[in-house]
Amino acid sequence: MEAQLPVQKYYSPEEFQTFKEFGKKLGFIYVAAAPLVRSSFNAIEFSNKFIR
Repeated sequence: MEAQLPVQKYYSPEEFQTFKEFGKKLGFIYVAAAPLVRSSFNAIEFSNKFIR
């Protein structure tokens, strides 16, 4: 038995751009959408700009 599920789809850079634009339209101030980006991507740097 495999420990991981097989990849169903690889998203293109254009699709990631669409995701980013969608997040902005939803009202998110910062959206990190790209291959290999994790949920905490640049979180410290971004939050420091708005906390000060």
